[in-house]
Amino acid sequence: MRLIRRLGALAVAVCVACGEPTVAPETEARCGNGDIEAGEACDDGNAEEGDGCTSRCAVATCGDGIVRADLATGDEGYEACDDGNAEAGDGCTNSCAVATCGDGILRTDLAAGDDGYEACDDGNAEAGDGCTNRCAVATCGDGILRTDLPEGVMGSEACDDGNRSNTDDCTNGCALARCGDGILRTSGEAIEACDDGNSVQTDGCLNDCRAARCGDGYIRDGEETCDDGNDEDGDGCDTTCEVPARTLGLGGEVSCVVRAGVPHCMGPNFYGQVGDGTTTSRRTPTAALELDEVTQIATGHRHVCALRRDRSVWCWGYNEEGQVGDGTTDPRDRPVRVAALSNVVGLSAQSHGTCARLVDGSVWCWGSNERGGLGDGTTVHRASPVRVNGLDDVIELETGLGYGCVRNQAGETWCWGRNQYGNLGDGSTTDQAEPVRVQTDVAFVDVAAGQLAACGVTAARTVWCWGRNFAGMLGDGSRRNRSVPVLMGGIDDALEVAVPGHYKTCVLRADRTVWCLGLNRSGQLGDGTTTDRSSPTRVRGLLNVIRLGRGATGYHMMATTMDQGTFSWGQGSTGLLGHGDTADSAAPRRIEGF
Repeated sequence: MRLIRRLGALAVAVCVACGEPTVAPETEARCGNGDIEAGEACDDGNAEEGDGCTSRCAVATCGDGIVRADLATGDEGYEACDDGNAEAGDGCTNSCAVATCGDGILRTDLAAGDDGYEACDDGNAEAGDGCTNRCAVATCGDGILRTDLPEGVMGSEACDDGNRSNTDDCTNGCALARCGDGILRTSGEAIEACDDGNSVQTDGCLNDCRAARCGDGYIRDGEETCDDGNDEDGDGCDTTCEVPARTLGLGGEVSCVVRAGVPHCMGPNFYGQVGDGTTTSRRTPTAALELDEVTQIATGHRHVCALRRDRSVWCWGYNEEGQVGDGTTDPRDRPVRVAALSNVVGLSAQSHGTCARLVDGSVWCWGSNERGGLGDGTTVHRASPVRVNGLDDVIELETGLGYGCVRNQAGETWCWGRNQYGNLGDGSTTDQAEPVRVQTDVAFVDVAAGQLAACGVTAARTVWCWGRNFAGMLGDGSRRNRSVPVLMGGIDDALEVAVPGHYKTCVLRADRTVWCLGLNRSGQLGDGTTTDRSSPTRVRGLLNVIRLGRGATGYHMMATTMDQGTFSWGQGSTGLLGHGDTADSAAPRRIEGF
């Protein structure tokens, strides 16, 4: 058709020239003339770049570097951008849309920190999955709560408060703060006084994240011997959460228990050792005359001494060696004051002597000094207190059959007196009239002395013993006497140890049960038998114990429980158990009314 038009024009030209033929010039082929010519995919007759046919007569396509401007958003072929490449990960996608967070295409043309940088792009506007709606990888502390993962799966979040504080209601592990998580909460809804990360109720932090204190009703291991949940004195647990030391006293011919500050004693009363003003034997606890506000009791073989709240000492009973301490050797059937002493804070009785610890850390003793048991460098009996040589920083005092031991502020243990079986722990069996150091590398937090053996508890709650090993009472698996401390087997949770009287050792354990070993001919181990034991055996039926009885002599035992019950067992032939009879008991029986 175009050829026909050109031939017609040529004919007209010839005619116009009056018969003389003239050829008109041919139109020049070019893009934009409206004619699609060779090499053109299109020609829309204009030089516009932004429509469907480019100024180069190519069909407009995404990626040609030319942004189409002839279409509205949503029209097919619309371009918001065109960067001339087929890359999807830059600012203009390969569908010619401006790259945006949430388009499902990860931008790779920017560095972290650049405006528009994407660490991820999951193609949605959800903030609570692994890629936030800011195209950042979801992290704990970004302030966006992940909701796409079940609890327990790595990366799941129970909370996200957008900070790195670990002490508010949401931890920096994006877990809800709770008591017992080991993180102390100092802000938020429930501020914590402590958080030790465990569910133990007997340490320094309670299960509700309150700091443990005396009077909270929970006995704190290593700190308290009782806690009755109140701030009252005189009920068996004082306001410092201690069962008043030595509220139970064991002697070969007398036993005592303190209740409401009054000592009550029982047993044969030949020398007035019950303290009731008579020499009548007593098979049940009987109050000593005119003595109250007693905080500690100490029983010898047949004499008794008591420490009052005013730090004065009162004694009664057998006095042949001056063990009552009143300057005489006359027996006393009622308490008399040891006039030469004041400021006493600790008390312990040997079999025929007595020792006191003063507030200044010194120790004073009186009574029998046959083998140096008074520690004054002599063997002269004393009817009035004399100072033990070389001691000035004592924090615990224990005595046995003619000897004594102390623990000082440095954690050292020193002993003096009778040493027949190595009970001084100095590596010898030589008596010592002055203190010698126990040969051990371990430090004790509690010591106990009995007839001719002694023991100590370490901070690790193990028990070490030395001295006479009759019936295996030292617990080292042998019956050999030991002149230095040996480890008791099977115990690693001791709270207290006692070596009460003849040839037995008892341990109060962390679960508040009592375990004993040694001689058992009268049932004094409390396991329901009369079989000797060379390893700890549990006392039958006794629970929630807070204090063990102590004393230098005797074939029986006593203990106090959390409900302030007093139990006794072992030899009862002279009424020492307080049950109103003289029967032995191979298992604990509660003393009626105590």
